This record gives sequence, structure tokens and C-alpha cells, in this order.
Amino acid sequence: MASALPAHAVTAGDRDLLESIWSNTATTLARILLHNESESTLRATITTFWHYQTAGLAALLRRLAHR
Repeated sequence: MASALPAHAVTAGDRDLLESIWSNTATTLARILLHNESESTLRATITTFWHYQTAGLAALLRRLAHR
């Protein structure tokens, strides 16, 4: 993801933040799998989470690209 940005746009701190986000994404997906038994609720919950996640990541990438 960060590789899509100019090299100067992503600091070591930014890379650490992105790694944390992806680590927490895996944790959240695991929790969703544990706490949703039916396929329909599982799909709905993952879809909701992914809408949240992609919007946040898009905003972060825009900020990094334009600072």
C-alpha cells in the first residue's frame, strides 16, 4: 500500500502505523469470525467492517500523499 506513494511521502513512523493497522485488521477479522455464527451475519459484519476500514485507509493515503 505504501509503495503506491512517492518514497518521500512515507516515514518510518508512517510504516509503523500502517503495520499496526494491518495487524489490528487481522485481529478484528478473527474476532468477527469468532462472534458471528451464521453466514448472513458474518457477511454483513465483514462488509460493514470493510467499508469502515477502506474509508479510513483511503483518507490516510490521501493525507500521506498530500503533505
